[in-house]
Amino acid sequence: MALGKKTGGRLPGSPNRMTSEVRDAILRVADDLGGPERMLSWAREAPENEKIFWSRIYPKLLPRDMNVAVTQTRLESLVAGDDGDND
Repeated sequence: MALGKKTGGRLPGSPNRMTSEVRDAILRVADDLGGPERMLSWAREAPENEKIFWSRIYPKLLPRDMNVAVTQTRLESLVAGDDGDND
């Protein structure tokens, strides 16, 4: 293998076949187990199930990285009692 040159294997950006096959199998099982209606029923069966839904299942839908810019100037003004109007 030449230094810095890729030889063989999957092309960059190509999907992992095993991952997509496993994902498809899990989706088929979920559908056969009742799909969204069954998941809702399960979540309502016990408070522990609802906690699992909100803490472990739902967060998988959220973006992993969020770019958030926070400034402290307004917060500091609110804490100091300044309403921001310096008239």
